[in-house]
Amino acid sequence: MKTPKIIHINRSVSSKTGGVVIGIAFMLLSIIFFVNQTIITFPFVVILFVNALYHLIQAFQVSNVGNRYRYFFEAFMYLALSWIFMLRNQIVFLGFGIFLVIWSLVNAFIKGLNVYIDYQTHRKLSVHLMLIFLSHLLVSIVLIIFNINLSELFIVSLSSYLLFYGADLILSSIVQSNQRRRLPSFLSILLPDFFLRFLQSQNIIEEDSKDVAEPTQDVVNIYVHLGDKLSDRMGHVDIGYNGRVYTYGNHDPNNRNKYFLWGNGILGVVDEERFISYSVNEHNKRVFKFVYQLTESQKRKLEQRIQNLMSQTKEFTWVKQTNDFSHYLPMVNKVIGSDYGMYYEFNDASMFKKYNILKVNCVLVSYYLINDKQEGLFKLDGIISPGAYFETLMYLYNQKNSPIIEMSVLK
Repeated sequence: MKTPKIIHINRSVSSKTGGVVIGIAFMLLSIIFFVNQTIITFPFVVILFVNALYHLIQAFQVSNVGNRYRYFFEAFMYLALSWIFMLRNQIVFLGFGIFLVIWSLVNAFIKGLNVYIDYQTHRKLSVHLMLIFLSHLLVSIVLIIFNINLSELFIVSLSSYLLFYGADLILSSIVQSNQRRRLPSFLSILLPDFFLRFLQSQNIIEEDSKDVAEPTQDVVNIYVHLGDKLSDRMGHVDIGYNGRVYTYGNHDPNNRNKYFLWGNGILGVVDEERFISYSVNEHNKRVFKFVYQLTESQKRKLEQRIQNLMSQTKEFTWVKQTNDFSHYLPMVNKVIGSDYGMYYEFNDASMFKKYNILKVNCVLVSYYLINDKQEGLFKLDGIISPGAYFETLMYLYNQKNSPIIEMSVLK
């Protein structure tokens, strides 16, 4: 296989002072916005007007007639939008209010899907989760019923949220806690893809990576995989330790939902360097690699957790017996070599027996193996997606004295 290229991501360390200053700015913004809403519309007016002038200048400079008309049209659209933002604030706030309704409906749908999957996989239904779903649904219904007052509701909601977020940021910065306001679930799901596209737009030097995953017991490698297919844009998480990757997924084609929402959970334990090279080369994926430095205590805990995890399994023989290489694991086994990987299903009593996309997924296995309460790495409320996991790792990487000593992208 070809050696993957590697992009090293520099650390951007956050400070208490910066967090406090930004928090105060958010709180002041919330008060000013509540009193006078032009605080948010005026910057948009300036930005849109500058864009209109830029496109107008471009229209007179280009020689191609088709491009000239396109620039004129875009300049007109930017001018029209700036006029709306400047003189028709209520239209803007009505639009924001409608977005608030959509936001609420999406969150209600996500909570409802969580309840549905728990029911389909015969997990005990959580009263707490049911109440959260019903509360989101109720808020969505109220927002729709009082559609006329959406603009006023948006002003109050945004002001309250900015005030709360600012106060939360100040407190988090003072205590340097890793427990902070997270991105909404449907935004954090897309975060790795957004970050990667940002990197690709930059002029970054790529290096050949001779040691994709050099075996060591001093660190654990956390891999977040990302691909071009729609299903791969949500990402996938693996743990690499001492030369082996622990990869978990919905890989039993004879026992899974046709939309891959739930099914038998299958664990692969494979050669780390071969598997990561396979993922990058054969599936054209980009892989974020976080190198987590282990203390002696953490190393002992990790090794004990791996033993506990493996004690819940039995060999999944189908992978090495089938000749149907259209499925993921048989193809992995074929390409990296049958001697370089073993595959397991879980005993009926194991929490990992039944995979589901929102709860019992690759992130949960990572949480099980390396969660450290002192770091506050992961919080298992709501959806635990690779994007939310990625968000937490990025946040931790940018802290002072972070246990994550390196971050890079393999591609």
